[in-house]
Amino acid sequence: KVALVNPNTNQATTDAMVSISRAVAPDWLLIEGVTVKNGVPLIAEPSALAVAADAVVALAPQLTTYDAVIIGAFGDPGRERLAQALSSVPVVGIGESSMTEASQLSDNCFSVAQPLPGLNACIRALATSCGCGDALRSVCSPEAGCDTSAVMASAESIEHTLAELVQRAIDADGAKAGVI
Repeated sequence: KVALVNPNTNQATTDAMVSISRAVAPDWLLIEGVTVKNGVPLIAEPSALAVAADAVVALAPQLTTYDAVIIGAFGDPGRERLAQALSSVPVVGIGESSMTEASQLSDNCFSVAQPLPGLNACIRALATSCGCGDALRSVCSPEAGCDTSAVMASAESIEHTLAELVQRAIDADGAKAGVI
């Protein structure tokens, strides 16, 4: 039984993450969504990432019955502190996991494409903390000051934006793999 923790307060996002995860997980794996109680509906800047980290750690008492916990936001808010609080339960974040995988698959030459420019420095810091800093070629996001609500308005808009960013990473940065 795995808890998929959404560090955003948006229940619809949790439901979507769980649906996508269940579609690719083996039938024997039970995935349950857990949404933080406090915070923001969209983590778009470092201060929101810090608030989300505290909200994730506050979930520790209710996560002790799970066999594993996945932090379902790319900045992995609260992952290290939650792992300490749940010393007998593995805790992984989608940011660290995907960057580690991309680094291995790309001969240490990957980029991150993400729709929220306010988090670029945090993503670079995460790459460094998980040992992938030298392999990270770029963090590609829309220009600072862009209308993030328009980018995040629909799955199609997000996919379109990310496709453009991945192509930019390949063309401009020489990345051999991309993390979205």
